[in-house]
Amino acid sequence: PVLIALSLRDRQLELAGGYPLSTESRVCPRLTRKETALLSLLMGHAESMRLTLSGMSAQVREASAKAILSEDFQTTTVLLTLRAANMTCRPEELEQYLADACVELLSRLSAEGCDVLGLGRQAILRAHDMPAWRGFAWPERCRQLKWRVSVQVSGPA
Repeated sequence: PVLIALSLRDRQLELAGGYPLSTESRVCPRLTRKETALLSLLMGHAESMRLTLSGMSAQVREASAKAILSEDFQTTTVLLTLRAANMTCRPEELEQYLADACVELLSRLSAEGCDVLGLGRQAILRAHDMPAWRGFAWPERCRQLKWRVSVQVSGPA
């Protein structure tokens, strides 16, 4: 889970960023507004948003993500697809930037022990008996995950 970052600024409540929780329920360092937007895309929580990253922007109309944990539990491949309009860059530039930013974010979060994409659930479904799961040491495996992210951006229909 990710806790919403709430702050009071000039007597106004501001919701920006978030605090992910580790597999041991430890609060991890705060995510920026941009990191939270990326995470929303990766978690499948954002179907429509204005995405502004490093001088590039696009109106995301549809987005979906799928995370696939490898059979050896060492690598996760994330497939992110989105339809975008009003892009200030070429789709290929946005794809590369998003892929790199997502790998960086997911690597940092998993190193902190944050299973933000729920990969532990995939792993436990593969460990057919609970005694095997108890010795599986998922929190440690989560910290060592390698990430591959593929992004496909298409223009408006």
